[in-house]
Formats: sequence, structure tokens, C-alpha cells
Amino acid sequence: MVRAGVVDHPSQWKFGGYHEIQSTKQRYSLVNQEMTTDFLGIKSRNKLPEYQRVWVDEILKNGGHKKRDKKWTESIAVGDMDFVLKTKSKLGAKGIGRKIIENNNGFELREPQAPYNPVFDPENISLTSENTYIWDALC
Repeated sequence: MVRAGVVDHPSQWKFGGYHEIQSTKQRYSLVNQEMTTDFLGIKSRNKLPEYQRVWVDEILKNGGHKKRDKKWTESIAVGDMDFVLKTKSKLGAKGIGRKIIENNNGFELREPQAPYNPVFDPENISLTSENTYIWDALC
């Protein structure tokens, strides 16, 4: 929401993960803080909020928040191969055709990107803007 210009700092958006990491452990949390701490190589869970504050402030100071990172905005799942495969499996039939892409730090499950086509395909030809016969006949 910072990149979108809704807020100036993640702490101002109460629905993001920033608050969850900065506050004490909650009973029902979405962020697995122990796993995040291990993944980042931080020795103590108690240090995670400090690392997050420094990291976020550094990115905001350098303008990095204005850059879009495709792995987070275009992927269905991001993580190690096991996590991505489990996510794809849980999607069932909806997982068919999804590609697993290796990035620098792990893997991403991506949905095929199809460009918007303003020209109707032959199967939808009856929906063209010039086809007003049915409308005229009914009105």
C-alpha cells in the first residue's frame, strides 16, 4: 500500500504483515515468525522486529518501495520447491498449467499471463460492437 500511495509507511496500514511482526506473538497469526527468522538467518525471534524496521526504513529512504517486485505481485506462491509444489497440489485442477519458475532465492508458482485482447476471437464474433441486429430486433 506504500507503493500505491495509500500510506507513507507500512505501520500505517493495519491489514499488512508489518504490525504482526512488530507486535508480540498473536494467537492466530498469518506470518510464521519462527520460520521467517530462520529463513533470514536471524539468531533470535526477538530480533525480527528490529531487523524488519531497519530493512523497511532503508527501502523507504532509498526509494525501493516505488519498484514493483514481480515475484510478490504476479506469483501465486513464493518459497522453496516443497512449499510451491504443495501449493500447486492444493490448487487441484486449478493448478494445471501453472508454471514453477526458479528465482535467485527459491521458486515461484506463476499463472500464465495472457494479454488483454480488445478484438473478439472468432468464437466470440457474435459479441462484436457491430453486431447490433439482435438488440435492434428485440427493442
